[in-house]
Amino acid sequence: MKKVSFFLILVLIVSCSKNSEAEESSLEDQKSIVAPVSFYGLKEGNSWVYKSFRRNRETDSYEDINVVDSVSVLSREIIDGETFFKVRTKTTGNEKGIAFCNPNGTKYEFLRDSLGSLINDKGEILFVNNTNDKIFRSERVEFEVFTELKEEARDITTEAGEFKTLDMETYAIDLKDSKRLPGKDNDYYSPGIGLILKKYSTVSDSKHLIERRLQSYTIK
Repeated sequence: MKKVSFFLILVLIVSCSKNSEAEESSLEDQKSIVAPVSFYGLKEGNSWVYKSFRRNRETDSYEDINVVDSVSVLSREIIDGETFFKVRTKTTGNEKGIAFCNPNGTKYEFLRDSLGSLINDKGEILFVNNTNDKIFRSERVEFEVFTELKEEARDITTEAGEFKTLDMETYAIDLKDSKRLPGKDNDYYSPGIGLILKKYSTVSDSKHLIERRLQSYTIK
């Protein structure tokens, strides 16, 4: 069983209204207030709670397996001259070491937004939001891994509510015959909120095995 999965980020620019004298001024003289808003929710104090669900191979329904991820943005840190957000994930309920779920315990990641892409402190691009081109990710012994942002937005419903999302798909191409393998992962992000749903698959199965769903969140 091989795991193929990745993460995302996007930057939106919000412009506030101009002052009352702007109508009499040239466009160059008009002033506005511009504030960056992280698509991925990278701001201190933001938090999310996720639960994992596993497919019952007999019924094709997804059942709660009681694995819970509590994710929090803790702080900003400067690494090699770049500002990263320190993100903590606490996982419980995975005593059995279920595949595609985080192991029990606490892990930390350092993430930043770079021109609409989510990048970690190792320089890896985890998600790209501004191109629909097929992007090469890695090469394995039997296949190559690619990521592609789907053109159409998707409406996704989880226990946390209904969301308009972007869908990033990750898949593999067989090196023997250049055919796409059946399995795929999907990451769904909603602007200003972050990750809503993540689907994990093996490369050989067209039906995903694990869903990681947003249960609740706090965005400041």
